[in-house]
Amino acid sequence: MWSHAAGCDTSCVQRPPDTERGLTMFCPKCGSQLADDAKFCGACGAQIQAPANTTPAPGAAPAPIPGPAPTSNPSPVPGPMPTPSSAPTSFGGSSLANLASGNAALFRIIKLVAGAIMLVSFFLPLYGIAGIVSISAMQMTFGITLMGSHLDGEFMNILFLVPGILCLVGVLVLKEKQGNILNIIGGIGALLLVFVISGQANAEMGGYVSVSFELGAWLYILAGIASIAVGVLDMIKSK
Repeated sequence: MWSHAAGCDTSCVQRPPDTERGLTMFCPKCGSQLADDAKFCGACGAQIQAPANTTPAPGAAPAPIPGPAPTSNPSPVPGPMPTPSSAPTSFGGSSLANLASGNAALFRIIKLVAGAIMLVSFFLPLYGIAGIVSISAMQMTFGITLMGSHLDGEFMNILFLVPGILCLVGVLVLKEKQGNILNIIGGIGALLLVFVISGQANAEMGGYVSVSFELGAWLYILAGIASIAVGVLDMIKSK
């Protein structure tokens, strides 16, 4: 309600400010002041569009910021690939080849020593006769004087030098594969000579006198076995 001042008629009624009457808009065409809910301008008849209310209501939660849509089945993050464990070393040909390749210098020395021992054993006592007399391969080849009597030798016993020569040639002259074959042949030859000659001697004695192995024979046997073993290992390595 609006009060009337004393001594004033109805023309003196005080009008409230425009903001209290809801006159806060202006016509965009003619600039006339309009009510907030006016649809048309009363002065020029232009249509009025209501201003968009961009201010959020008090207490309203802000709209969420759109993000990437979650996938139904997210792919797992790849991890470090497991390293395959090394296969255990078998005790077959591969392990023998590894043994030979890691000891090539040592095997070469063994071949040289085996060949040299075979040559030296030619001059050492090879067989013992009745536990009384010891005779070497050299004496068996060129003869021996026994109790004042000279016993002739047999030149074929010079073959006891052949295995040692074969082993040294296989190491110093030939290539690896041919040298290994020659070392194996030399080792087999040394074993055959020692056992075959002693067997023949015992057969000729008719059991009355025994022929036994002396130092030279045992060295021949050991050198022959070593030469065969090292040659076979080197052959496996070359494959």
